[in-house]
Amino acid sequence: MATSYTDILRLALPATGELDGTWGNVVNDNITKMLEEAITGRAEITTWASNEHILTEANGITSESRCLFLDLGGTLTATGSVVAPTGFKKFYIVRNTTTGGFAVEVGLPTGNTVSVPNGRTALVYADGTDVSLVTGTMALQDASAVAITGGSITGITDLAVADGGTGASDAAGAKVNLEIITALTGAAVIPAGTEAQRDGAPQTGYFRFNTDTVRFEGFIGSSWAKVGVGATGGGNDEVFIENDQTVTTNYTITAGKNALTTGPIEIDGGVVVTVPSGSRWVIL
Repeated sequence: MATSYTDILRLALPATGELDGTWGNVVNDNITKMLEEAITGRAEITTWASNEHILTEANGITSESRCLFLDLGGTLTATGSVVAPTGFKKFYIVRNTTTGGFAVEVGLPTGNTVSVPNGRTALVYADGTDVSLVTGTMALQDASAVAITGGSITGITDLAVADGGTGASDAAGAKVNLEIITALTGAAVIPAGTEAQRDGAPQTGYFRFNTDTVRFEGFIGSSWAKVGVGATGGGNDEVFIENDQTVTTNYTITAGKNALTTGPIEIDGGVVVTVPSGSRWVIL
């Protein structure tokens, strides 16, 4: 009776009374070395036929399908495919370092496969029919764009702002920590700065506090305009309405409206104040 081989790892199974004088060679070459290959072996795969590679399988000698580590290299022009032998039941560590930027599907001739993205490594298991992922789907995704579908993340309620969180477990606390408000019943935090620190390309509706003029201002489509220029006074008085004494920028009074200013008023050289037909500018 001749030597047979195991179904999966293809290790030698000598028959009784066989291999007289050569038993040691069979143990060393067809069993011991093959076990080492199954536990720590690395198969470097760089050849692809139409973006597919079928793992080699052999009795008692080195083969790709027996190795634990499948190191995928070479060039792909589309999604690749690595196919293990029919009925195989074993773990594989698969590293996709192919060029071309494509993922590689790892599977058996039939059944489910596992997609290993380019530049990633995965631990997969072949159960004889399907190949499944052992390490979890998040480990295979790009670290800068991890998708979480369904479920929930628990145990993290106060991730620090410096770590990308809000440092709070509720919306009100988050707004305070992110300096959007000072407190739930406090005040909104509005950007403040000099005129030189305004946005370089403002959009209509932008709102800020001007520390040069000590006033709130908003962008109205073509220029910044003061906001809330009403009467002021000591304490709660609303008595005095103040205006500047020098016109430094061209200005056109809105058509159909009049303007009132308390003088004296100076207009800088080259500056023009336009009063549309039908409008009046009164200086007291």
